[in-house]
Amino acid sequence: MTSSEQLKKLYFSEYGKLKKLREYTDGILAVPMEGSIHAHRSGKYKHYSYVYRDENGILREINVKKKDLADYKAYIEVQCAKKVKPVVNSLISSLEGDMTSYDDKALARVYDELCELYGENVPKAFFSNRMLMEKWQNSAYVKLNYKEEKLVFKTLHGEKVRSKVEAMVADILYRMNIPYRYDARLSKDGLTFWPDFTLISPENGDVFYLEVFGMMTDRKYATDNLRKINEYHKAGFIQGDKLIIVFDAEDAEFDSETFEKTVRTLVLKES
Repeated sequence: MTSSEQLKKLYFSEYGKLKKLREYTDGILAVPMEGSIHAHRSGKYKHYSYVYRDENGILREINVKKKDLADYKAYIEVQCAKKVKPVVNSLISSLEGDMTSYDDKALARVYDELCELYGENVPKAFFSNRMLMEKWQNSAYVKLNYKEEKLVFKTLHGEKVRSKVEAMVADILYRMNIPYRYDARLSKDGLTFWPDFTLISPENGDVFYLEVFGMMTDRKYATDNLRKINEYHKAGFIQGDKLIIVFDAEDAEFDSETFEKTVRTLVLKES
């Protein structure tokens, strides 16, 4: 793909996402709300208040404790939409006009600010990548139940894995600050998979699945894993897109440098 084709693909991808985001914020702001929530900063401390007009039209303000913010989610949603919409409009204008002024980090900065102010009360559409990763890392998941004696290689992250190559993969991901799960269940379209690694991108929150195939000289092992790749494809997980496959064999050993470049391109979106 040429650089101009890549730019065109990026343009239509970003433009489509921004148009949907603007529609989403417009939908929120179209619903009339009586009153509004406000965040106030005092040094490193934050204070919240609910402002409204009483039956006599007099402006009133009620202090809101942080632990009670969940009761005001609808108002927080409106405040978030008000913050996000002008940024979205600015980015759309940049794409429609002078693309050199396009700031691809603008939304991330706003999302970070909103999540810092309101935490998990922020609508998921406005979650920062940091918040997404924290929720993903802290959420429970079903893990493949492997016998402890089969897990013999320790990783930098502290868990044990089955093979030397898996340990190498885990250590590379750890050094690259890419959160991952080991042997987490994946279910889609009636199919169940147990990818060796499930990754989340610190760049945009996208999730990727990684399989490590060794012993490819063993005919049955190779056949079973080729069948597994076909099942992944049937479920919509395509190699080189959301699926990453690592091979290791006696005559074609795992190439850590190539693997890292692949992860940087697909997961971290580095050119």
